[in-house]
Amino acid sequence: MQKSNFLINVLIVFWVLVFIHTNHVQAQEVKILDIIPSHNQQNIVSLTFDDKEALLNVKPFINQEGQSMILADELAALLELQLDWVDNNQLQLTRGDKVISFRANEYFYLRNDDIIAMETSPLKNNAGFFIPLRQTAEEFGMTVKYNADTRTVMLYSQPPKTDEKEPVFTINFPQDLGPWGEIPPGSELAQLWSGYNVLGGYYTNLNNSPPNRTNNIILACRQINGHILKPGEVFTFNGQVGQRTAEKGYLSASIFIGRKVVPGIGGGICQLSSTLYNAALETGLEIVERHPHTLPVSYIAAGRDATILWGGADFKFRNNQDFNLKVLTDVYGNYVVALLAIE
Repeated sequence: MQKSNFLINVLIVFWVLVFIHTNHVQAQEVKILDIIPSHNQQNIVSLTFDDKEALLNVKPFINQEGQSMILADELAALLELQLDWVDNNQLQLTRGDKVISFRANEYFYLRNDDIIAMETSPLKNNAGFFIPLRQTAEEFGMTVKYNADTRTVMLYSQPPKTDEKEPVFTINFPQDLGPWGEIPPGSELAQLWSGYNVLGGYYTNLNNSPPNRTNNIILACRQINGHILKPGEVFTFNGQVGQRTAEKGYLSASIFIGRKVVPGIGGGICQLSSTLYNAALETGLEIVERHPHTLPVSYIAAGRDATILWGGADFKFRNNQDFNLKVLTDVYGNYVVALLAIE
């Protein structure tokens, strides 16, 4: 009798466990289906981080507006961000002094005290709180690529290396052009790059820049030069150049902190971001993000500068053309030059 009761109890426990497991699996299936904005399973995409597959509980997906969306807590864990809930429909992600705040169904987000427009809105459903993958990752300095053939979003903590070599030209850039100016397509200056179909560009004078400062600008130019921007893609200066550190060869030079001038690693590269900003303006590209300096600068006309700060202010522009663009940046003697050419 005791043995019979024991077997009955074992069977009861077994079926209870089966019931719990079945309901858990069904709940997981419902949760995954809930994230897909249509019945088409092809909306799901894969994600890699520095060329390694990101292990996620729920894969990202492409929403009806063509934007990749990811669970906020999973992206926070991947990028080592602090996640805090403001209320049931709003959360914020933090790294250092930078705070990004998203609210469900709103087409803008907060970057510290700034309001930034978005092309899509965060989504909250039974699976969790989904936020735009590309825009969030770029805010925290990531480079974001997308492989349409494999439907894979690729995140890089540093810009991916390429084996492609740029054509070698001997550019005899004039050294008596004045403090700054544009490089129109078809002009004598544009024709110095005979191997490219130059859409436009800009130059600024280094104006007796100290050696450390010039070194930093040259290093940043090398990170950008030759970058390919596909139609619709957004160029992010911080994402392409990466963090400026002594290990990468950057040196101390003057930077602006508020209304003070202080030494800082990587100082001076705002001249490059400002030169590139004007090249993008002259080419008619869409400016996505640009911030002025807190103090006047001497290398560009008032109102035409673009400051950048790792983990903070960025300079971004979108390729609004229907063809690939190549970004060319370099230092020629006393001039910083930025060009945009048809790839």
